[in-house]
Amino acid sequence: QVRRRGTGWTIGSCRVVPHAEPLVGSDQSSTLEQISRTLHRAWAPSGRWLTDRAACCLPACLVQLRTIEIPDSSEADLDQLAIAELRSDVGSAVASDWNVAWWTFGTNEPANSPTASILATTASVADCIAASMQKRGLESEVLDGGPFALARAVSMDQQDPGGTVAAIDWGYESLTIACVREGQPGYTRILHHCGTRHLIEAASVAIGLEADESSRILQRYALVPGDTARPTNDMEQHVSKICELVIHACLDEIYTTLKYVQRQFPDQVPLQILLFGGGGAIRGMDDAVACTTNIPTRTWRLRCPGLSPPPDDVSQPVMASAIAVAALGEAIT
Repeated sequence: QVRRRGTGWTIGSCRVVPHAEPLVGSDQSSTLEQISRTLHRAWAPSGRWLTDRAACCLPACLVQLRTIEIPDSSEADLDQLAIAELRSDVGSAVASDWNVAWWTFGTNEPANSPTASILATTASVADCIAASMQKRGLESEVLDGGPFALARAVSMDQQDPGGTVAAIDWGYESLTIACVREGQPGYTRILHHCGTRHLIEAASVAIGLEADESSRILQRYALVPGDTARPTNDMEQHVSKICELVIHACLDEIYTTLKYVQRQFPDQVPLQILLFGGGGAIRGMDDAVACTTNIPTRTWRLRCPGLSPPPDDVSQPVMASAIAVAALGEAIT
């Protein structure tokens, strides 16, 4: 829960409940069942919440994201264009099967045609999430989209970003890049194979520890490419070596995506980058991204003047999407 406080925000209450097992994006029913079990674990200690109003942001594995060019005569009928796009890729063309959001964000420079992004999830997914929350006393008021939550989080940053910002949400299962300007998402891409899961699993095998402990070690010791510090002990040298190949692959994808934006959508080129998620909390990641992209980069921090105590450095970027969703209403969970 978050509340507005003057020009900033304050966190009323927060609880992080990790999934018992990683979500399986290829198995929708299993993913939904896991989310339901996690909701139950969050609800079980007290049997109630501090409010009965709730908002939810779906994981990337439960949504479809596409970028499409818009014929001049069809801009008012983007829903149908979105359904046609989903039909060609996913196989369902029935409008009632989908919940669709879309937004225009500029012109594809070589083709000189208007462009839009579409974000969709099936009606059955939305109904299942709403039913799971209602079962536990929560009234689902908003089903938010990841790019919109990121855009809102950018506006809640402790510094006024100004201009176009590339918001990079480096999550466990995937990495999302959204170019944000004036509080609205623009070009957005989800990289499904660049989540921190691969990094944590590699560290777990090499160090011989459970995933939770390996994650904490990465946050403390990981020296990613571009970090100005150098390994000073055996642990730092070992963790740095483990990180190198996996992080380089993800940084290459970020670089390639932003170069594509520069060629195709020059008005979307970011002036700076904000990092979110567990990947954004890894020590030195801001330096690594800045070094790779040649764009000023920093880790997101909530604007919370006078908040005592402020959220710790690691939890802030990890909780950013949840904070941004909760900001839709002062008493929404």
